[in-house]
Amino acid sequence: MFSLQITRMYWILDDGNDNPGDLCLHGDVTVRIGDTVLEDDNCCVSAAALFLLRTLTDDHVETCYMPILPYCGHAMWPQEDSDDVFICGCPNGTDFDVQHIGDNVEVIPSHGKPVNLLLEDYRKNVHAFADQVMSYYHASQPKIMPEDDHDRKGYIAFWREFARRRGIALEDTPCPT
Repeated sequence: MFSLQITRMYWILDDGNDNPGDLCLHGDVTVRIGDTVLEDDNCCVSAAALFLLRTLTDDHVETCYMPILPYCGHAMWPQEDSDDVFICGCPNGTDFDVQHIGDNVEVIPSHGKPVNLLLEDYRKNVHAFADQVMSYYHASQPKIMPEDDHDRKGYIAFWREFARRRGIALEDTPCPT
């Protein structure tokens, strides 16, 4: 059994108000990997959604530069040599391995037994997580784009990669362009 659940979402101030200047969505997340339950009560769910979408095609091991459920993802930079965005944050958060084995995915917690499941079942969980994040952005006030050109391009690159990996049109995301 594998499941991803966002139990609450909020902007970094966590004061119950919408924050159009905050580009990064946070939340409380519970992950079930077999009998192992991982809880993260302050996850940057927007970065996590993109990192999880990446695991649909790429392996993720805990030695990667950031955890799959990062505490923060405060900087987003476009990359000249890639269609992916580089997200930089702190190394804190909740992590687990995801390895592809044919048409299956093995999800491996740090402590506990790995779970092997069909890639399609894993994909449904990841898509539901990503869609929940995107829906929160859609229900919120439009974001105030950063004045800094590099920061603005990073935010746009985030939504472009998100749309590509989710298999949706950029117009279906909250991306302002």
